[in-house]
Amino acid sequence: MAKAKKVKVDPNIIDYYALYNLTRGADSKTLVSQLRKKQGEIKQMMSCSATGSETIMETLLEQDKLVTAAIKIFKNKEKLEEYNTQLDAAIASGTLNTEAQEAAQSALDEIERLFLKGNYNAVIKMCRSAINENGANAKLYNFLAQSYYMVDQGESALAAVDEFVKAYPKDAEALDMGVRYNILIHNDMEKAQDYLNRIHEFYTDSALASIDQIYIHLAQRNTEMAFKEIDDFVSANPADQDFRKNIAYDMIGFCSKLYACVEYEGDEIAFLTSDEDYQLCKAMADKAATVYHDPKVQGYVEYTNHMGEVEFNQDNKSNIRWTMFAAWIYGVAGVMALSSGVGPGSFIAILLAAACAYVTVMLHKVSKRPYWQIYKYELTGQREPKEKRYITIGNIIAGYMRWSVKLAFGMIRLIFSFI
Repeated sequence: MAKAKKVKVDPNIIDYYALYNLTRGADSKTLVSQLRKKQGEIKQMMSCSATGSETIMETLLEQDKLVTAAIKIFKNKEKLEEYNTQLDAAIASGTLNTEAQEAAQSALDEIERLFLKGNYNAVIKMCRSAINENGANAKLYNFLAQSYYMVDQGESALAAVDEFVKAYPKDAEALDMGVRYNILIHNDMEKAQDYLNRIHEFYTDSALASIDQIYIHLAQRNTEMAFKEIDDFVSANPADQDFRKNIAYDMIGFCSKLYACVEYEGDEIAFLTSDEDYQLCKAMADKAATVYHDPKVQGYVEYTNHMGEVEFNQDNKSNIRWTMFAAWIYGVAGVMALSSGVGPGSFIAILLAAACAYVTVMLHKVSKRPYWQIYKYELTGQREPKEKRYITIGNIIAGYMRWSVKLAFGMIRLIFSFI
């Protein structure tokens, strides 16, 4: 009788099924779709996290890291089978890592737990009740504004910020939220600058003043000024780790904001829409890594780098061969016509050969797609304009050459049928 294979138990394994309410036994595509929806929610929450919410941002980054790790496992059949085997062994041996799971599911208090679970309406209700009973509180207004923002009630979010500022007109966090939410909701740089001026008035030469000035530069996509401001402050205050951390997390938040969302098979999936957005995201992620070092920032940098990794579009290989063949055929025909003294014919053939060769080169170039572009196409069916243009031309040339070859062989068979 064969002995059962002993499974090595991973002491750090996490039960992703329990953590994300996934149905074990569901197909991989469904599971990954549910995980990507969760990832999209996390990235949206990261984009509206204020300076005074470092604990929330750290938790969101940790959740983003967890869900990304889960997606890598669940989209690969072999990895998923191995994970299921190890999970069963961990459960059977009682060594399942419940600490990581509990940490991901809990937060400082009930309101934060509800917020991180996405129960924003309950957070709004609880915050309103707590403010009415106990008065204004920075943390409560922070959660209240963010929750309004998450349920697309931008005006209510701004009203909550205004209430906070009215209750505490010199409060640093209230003024900070005034800067951020006016940019997030209306992209109102004038009002944001007004709040920043008040920060400068009450907190001259403070880290917060620099942080929010940088935030405005980032919102304007002026990375040159933003990075200069960062370098200047770090140079003058090299030991200020809080500044470094806040700025790094702000840039990650802006990276998250660059992601668009689309409904895919009933789920909201986040993706980048253009090379301009990717390059901006890449610049901010790289700068964040130079400013502050921790596993969460590094994980986000690695994810951004993955979005820039290139994979060749195998679907274009056939058309590349046909356009190359067309360039060769027209080139040979042009040389033969030229050697025979047929000037105009040789010129046209050589011109067609050059055009086909150019299409071949460009088709090969646009086939090297970064992952942000691949994900965009998979989710929306939209190609980049240059890619679409050369694929269309390649299809036309390839189709023409296929029919030409078929016609030529058909003529040859017809001729031989009479011999």
